[in-house]
Amino acid sequence: MTEPSPTQYIPPEEPKRPVRGTEEPGPAAVPTGPVKQTSGMAITAMVLGICGLVICPLILSIPAIVFGAIAMKDINRKPDELDGKGMAIAGFVTGIVGTSLSLIFIIIAIALGIAEENDNDRNYHYNPGPGRDYNLD
Repeated sequence: MTEPSPTQYIPPEEPKRPVRGTEEPGPAAVPTGPVKQTSGMAITAMVLGICGLVICPLILSIPAIVFGAIAMKDINRKPDELDGKGMAIAGFVTGIVGTSLSLIFIIIAIALGIAEENDNDRNYHYNPGPGRDYNLD
């Protein structure tokens, strides 16, 4: 066979595929480098934040903020050992949202309660109009 010239096109060879079941097993996957551990505080923050939005906002949202802040601080201190920054941020943010919504709801409830109380305290007097004198007191 003659040598191809540098300008001559040579089609690539198709790889030969083994028959199914006859191939030899390859080496097992081995992790390269240290394995990061997910921060338990980050998981706790995320769970508390989600439950705080759904179940009991004010009581569970405040610990979600605390756990999320601590988890982010720990993860930033040990980035080679700890993972889960996204979960920590999610817990922190959902904690803030849950606390904010709770406080807004409480403020509205208090404002409506005060308005209702003021409506009940007023003395409403019936004025029958000119020439009529009804004493309803």
